[in-house]
Amino acid sequence: MHPSPASTFDVPLVAPTIPLLRESGIQIGSLHHLTMEVIGGKSGRVRLAEGEIMHVRVTLSAPSHLAKVRLWTNVGPAFPAPAFHWEEMQADGDKHFHLALPTYRPGGFYFTLQYTLDGHQWYWQRGDFWQVRVFPKQLKSLRLYTLIPTASGPMTSWEKVLQEAADLNFNMIHILPLTRQGASQSPYAAADLFALDPDLISTGASSLDMSCFEKLVGHAQSLGLGLCLDLVLNHVAFDSDLAKRCPHWIQSDPLEEDGFKRAGFMTQEGFQKWNDLVLVHYNHPDIVTRLAIWDYMKHYAMFWASYAAATQGMIRLDNLHSTHAGFAMHLTHELRQYFPQLGILGELFTTHEETQQILENYEIDLLLATSWEHHFAQELRHYFYYLHESMPHIPWFTPVNSHDSGVPAEEFADVRATVPRYILASLLGTGTTGHTQGVESGILHKIEFIGRHPPLHLPSGHADFRGLIKKTNELLVRYTAFQQQGNLSFIDANHPAIIAGLRRPRDVQKPTAIVIVNLDIHQNQSLELDLQALGLGSTPFWDAFTEQPMARHGSLLRCELGPCDFLVLLAGEMA
Repeated sequence: MHPSPASTFDVPLVAPTIPLLRESGIQIGSLHHLTMEVIGGKSGRVRLAEGEIMHVRVTLSAPSHLAKVRLWTNVGPAFPAPAFHWEEMQADGDKHFHLALPTYRPGGFYFTLQYTLDGHQWYWQRGDFWQVRVFPKQLKSLRLYTLIPTASGPMTSWEKVLQEAADLNFNMIHILPLTRQGASQSPYAAADLFALDPDLISTGASSLDMSCFEKLVGHAQSLGLGLCLDLVLNHVAFDSDLAKRCPHWIQSDPLEEDGFKRAGFMTQEGFQKWNDLVLVHYNHPDIVTRLAIWDYMKHYAMFWASYAAATQGMIRLDNLHSTHAGFAMHLTHELRQYFPQLGILGELFTTHEETQQILENYEIDLLLATSWEHHFAQELRHYFYYLHESMPHIPWFTPVNSHDSGVPAEEFADVRATVPRYILASLLGTGTTGHTQGVESGILHKIEFIGRHPPLHLPSGHADFRGLIKKTNELLVRYTAFQQQGNLSFIDANHPAIIAGLRRPRDVQKPTAIVIVNLDIHQNQSLELDLQALGLGSTPFWDAFTEQPMARHGSLLRCELGPCDFLVLLAGEMA
């Protein structure tokens, strides 16, 4: 005889509670009620440096002396952690309202409007919340110099490299991973995530003794330099301590001899694997093991981020496109919580749409842009146009090269190409720039970061771009037109060799800039500009590099540029 259903489940029936739904009395407004402008904002997003003012303007479609407008936002003081609150907008007559809201703390914030037209019925602004992305102030006009450990000798000798970078007006030093390396001798194949590589420290010193690195941190602080430290979250060395002690923490591959799945990348020929790198199993099916993996890797990130934060620096998330999305999202928010002023740079190679989705959910301040992949004027022009048009949804870091790329002499067939390329990356970019060690000295071949190499030696008669780089970095800091994203207009009529860009600052009292470069490494090229058509017909010009007034005849400006030559003009009265 089978038991009855009632005796199968010995659980008393309890009537569920129905929550009370209170009526707010606030309706969703109509699109025709008002228009809103956020200075520097577009399509629901605005990006500001820490300490900058967010300016919001509202115009009603019909005047009303009873109207009121207010922001519902969590943009507010740094401490305590900002909660949503009301910010009343100031009326300018019966139709216009404005609000100037300071930003105090880096991170992602939100706001929307609430308004009344008659003093009685209130409305929510139609549409989603606006996202406010506030980035650490040291990333404004970022100048990043990449130090290659394999070419710099022991860590005790790096103080000279830092001093030279500071002398060139750089404000951040990117150092490739310092962790103890596996058999492949790649800094991106860590054998121990919490130990220094023995080849970088004094003979006989313990890899766990951080004193030599802490001394370097102190020297960076004394020079006003931030340190940018690499975090490699996606993978470890196949012979790492993690793989040896906790092999179940590594993704499995039955086809590999050791059973570990390799990291790699996709090309047109298919998946190319890195034999020295194995993938961390962030999505382990056992929740206890998964939490242990997440906790261990979070401690690794916090360990190195604490040193970067001590210098008002940043961390670089290597291979972010291949890193487990859930963990990366969690970690970036944790980093922002613990180190609010820490900058976060991501190496992210994916589609435009996926990039926007990631930036909506991660705490990321900058993404790497790869201008060196575009060799000719037309394609480079299109690329810079994309970098500026994606403002403020995608914030870009625009160096002239990276440690993964060649140096300008390799990428563009002539070391002289360093000149126009650095001018372009710095003064037509998005307010950030940088290069790898040795570019300032015109090295002809990239410094290999895998393996062991003697310190960099420069032969006599080498090119010297230090004066150019120092002055360019100074201009980037001094003039706001170069620090913005979204203010670039090309004025070169699609010239096959010359790129010329016009950059207007938001503050009309500041100088407008014109940047002209010749990418041709063999021949002179010429360009004629109608300054009257640009609205600059009667404006005085001066050469930004020589600080001398620019002679011209009427409203036409004729430029004759030699191979790899450039001209940077500033329009307005000299300061």
